[in-house]
Amino acid sequence: MFDEANDARVVVPMCPNGRLETLNMVLERKNALEIASTLCQLKRPRSDDIIRGALKVLFVSIVEKIRSLDPELKSFVNINSREDLARLQPRCVDGPATKKSQVELGFAASCRIGEP
Repeated sequence: MFDEANDARVVVPMCPNGRLETLNMVLERKNALEIASTLCQLKRPRSDDIIRGALKVLFVSIVEKIRSLDPELKSFVNINSREDLARLQPRCVDGPATKKSQVELGFAASCRIGEP
């Protein structure tokens, strides 16, 4: 993801089913600190809110890079309990999202607390 970043402020892995893996993002430090500060002031605790606050976001398909190392995409298994560990069900194996895409969210990045 670091290699893919270029001028994107946030790089987010995206599963084939469109699900975003927001706990594994690459963030531009300065921009991320500004966004995190604003989110704290707004009392917004969700990691995916960082995406909404970034000027340029790159969604990288995990299939392109990871499937050759992890064919069943078990690297992205959500384990919160012993039962989850016993099941080891991949979260995102099938779907149409298999390429990367970049979006520019200019309005979200230009807004600051106290400004119109």
